[in-house]
Amino acid sequence: MRRLGLILGSAVLLFVVLCSVWIVSRPERGTTGSVNTKFRLFGPDDKIVVDGFDDPKVEGVACHIARAQTGGMKGAFGVAEDTSDASIACRQIGPIRSSATSRMASVSLTSGAA
Repeated sequence: MRRLGLILGSAVLLFVVLCSVWIVSRPERGTTGSVNTKFRLFGPDDKIVVDGFDDPKVEGVACHIARAQTGGMKGAFGVAEDTSDASIACRQIGPIRSSATSRMASVSLTSGAA
């Protein structure tokens, strides 16, 4: 009985550790913020939403996208058409390390020697 408890406790601890690693290592951060731009009496307001995410290919770069989101009854039911104007900004947040550039450099070095 004691051995079963030890195995179950270890399994739960491993599950918690793996879930925390997964949560921390996700490249997306989700919605950073939003600003209401037009009041709607019925349904959610129109707003500008800012989404942030880390670049999955280049380490040390974070990008933010600002986009319009239509509210009202159509927006509440998901049938509203959002405008196509959006803005993206990418900034360096740490040392830049790109796995794509290091792979290209190693390929060019090996192909140049042949």
